[in-house]
Amino acid sequence: MNSSEFLQLLVAQLQNQNPLNPTNPTTFVTQTAQLTMVQALQAVQTSSAQTNQEMGVMASTSMIGKTVSGTLSNGTPFSGLVSSVSVTASGPNLNVGSQSVPLASVSSVS
Repeated sequence: MNSSEFLQLLVAQLQNQNPLNPTNPTTFVTQTAQLTMVQALQAVQTSSAQTNQEMGVMASTSMIGKTVSGTLSNGTPFSGLVSSVSVTASGPNLNVGSQSVPLASVSSVS
């Protein structure tokens, strides 16, 4: 749930509350604090994902000129010299010979 959806839900709750038994103001403050916490956690998650991707790129570039080996997701083994690195939406890929190999598939570096 994003902040816009939360606010829409909150407005709907306020519009439809029982006038003889209104919502406790403490509940409103608690819900608002929870929304703020969720937004902060989402920001931390985004920042963490960006940091992880940057670390993957740094690790990949340090493998240029080295021999790597591992197994692709389809079970095909590979081994060869890393000539360059490319970055895709799914993360860094090592160019090993004529193959583009995801960093996660590498099991050894020498």
